Amino acid sequence: MNISYTKEFFLLSVNSKGNIPALKSTEIYASVFAGCMMELVNTGMITKTDSGKFAIASDFDENYKHLYPLYEKIAAASKPISMERLFERKSLDKIITKFREMLVSMDYKDELTNQGIFKNKTKYVTKTEVVIEIVKKIRRQFFGEEALKSETICLVALLDVSGLLRDYFGKLDAKELKKRLKELPKSPSYALAKEVIGYVTVMLSIGVPV
Repeated sequence: MNISYTKEFFLLSVNSKGNIPALKSTEIYASVFAGCMMELVNTGMITKTDSGKFAIASDFDENYKHLYPLYEKIAAASKPISMERLFERKSLDKIITKFREMLVSMDYKDELTNQGIFKNKTKYVTKTEVVIEIVKKIRRQFFGEEALKSETICLVALLDVSGLLRDYFGKLDAKELKKRLKELPKSPSYALAKEVIGYVTVMLSIGVPV
């Protein structure tokens, strides 16, 4: 499976009922938003100005359809736009919709029928084997001999800040992952994660818009 850490994070954020956990939704929304912003910067589609705002840098790459809601918002602005202005409910809902479409279209899901109050809804959860594959990758890179990649560091950092780490790792392993994250700031591989978590921190200080 070769997908971005932001997509992997979303796949792990969907609970067994096909929902974003309500008690962790603020942190999850902020993490998804931050990951998408970082992807747009890293792919060269947007650029961060000296004033810390964002502007279009290149045409949209159709391989990253989940990023389009944010790209569209930046493109519509008459001048570079701040992250705070981008972090709005309409954009967040569009982003989550794109991720849910990805979950269905890439066949990473199991289908739950007869959902909702009237038992007339169909929801989708991430396939167990997909979850296992992502978790195993994290274990191989943090606890095994496989090289630790900056994208995997970002994924674990997002799982940590969103409160999802313990959902997939036991108490001791989660504690060890947190410890290793704290030891990584001196590593060049940590630079990407540091910036992503910086974005999450800004978003959490704002709060998810209603």
